[in-house]
Amino acid sequence: MLKKVVVIFCICVLAISLSDTYAQSCEYVQYLKIITDKGWSVGDQMKVNLSQGHTGYDYRTFYAGLRYIIVASSDDGSVSDVDLYLYEADGTTLVRRDTDTSKLAVIEFTPATTRRLQIVIKNHASATPNFESTHRFIVAYAQ
Repeated sequence: MLKKVVVIFCICVLAISLSDTYAQSCEYVQYLKIITDKGWSVGDQMKVNLSQGHTGYDYRTFYAGLRYIIVASSDDGSVSDVDLYLYEADGTTLVRRDTDTSKLAVIEFTPATTRRLQIVIKNHASATPNFESTHRFIVAYAQ
């Protein structure tokens, strides 16, 4: 009898865990759908685990004349503020930023020249500051 109770408990915990993961990633899937429905082509996606106050970054080449949109968010509902920065490859010269107090950060721009830039995503505020939450960004482009 105890074995059955333990098995049922484990199944319930797993089901709740999977439904939370699905619900959290649904928002990200929605962002992808909106971007593609508006005619943008998804170029890159990245994810990184961040606790409050920490950043993750990656480098991408952006081509002259293409319109770009970069969308950043967290899969964790406890994250209340995600910031997004775009720097020159040197990591010090700021090109664009979205530091509004929001769960979603968006940068749109059209580079005049082809160049490599650094994308930085930051977990600015979270109800669980020591927990590393999954954060993602999408880089999309249009002609």
